[in-house]
Amino acid sequence: MKITFIRHGFADHNKGFLEEGESAYSSLKYRYSRLTELGHKQAREADVPRADIVFVSPLIRCIETARDIFGSSKLLYLSDGLLETQGPFPCNWREPKGLIETKYANVNTDLLSPNYSLSQEKESDARLHERAEDTLTYLMLKAKSIRAASIAIVTHNDWLESIFNRKFRNGEVYTIETSS
Repeated sequence: MKITFIRHGFADHNKGFLEEGESAYSSLKYRYSRLTELGHKQAREADVPRADIVFVSPLIRCIETARDIFGSSKLLYLSDGLLETQGPFPCNWREPKGLIETKYANVNTDLLSPNYSLSQEKESDARLHERAEDTLTYLMLKAKSIRAASIAIVTHNDWLESIFNRKFRNGEVYTIETSS
């Protein structure tokens, strides 16, 4: 199976970090952070192979990245397992499931919890790693069940770093082949 991992494009909170430092991640100003023009450009110019199924973090910047890459007619499977580090970071909080369902066309929200709640406690690196590995395993099994030969995953740096042990640039694309 071919798996293409994509980090979302440059977003408002990334710009905020460059201008304000770490405090941007805790600022309500960046809640529901969207792609900047640069982020949209990065996504549109990304060299992404065809994907039979696309899994996406439910944060706006990832949905926008996926739409720029795959178009508005491609069904996107949103997954809470692909969320960025959870905790007291408004830029990483997702919108309510019902709002997402009414706001975005061609999204499957079966993998979103209807009871998503915000946490003021930072998710540990170990817990994020465990969540990322569990999610990746689950998504691969789901893709196999529909006989998908290639999948794309649009997510965040912390999630990707927890799997690959390295940082990813905004809009970076990384493809691997698995034997399963």
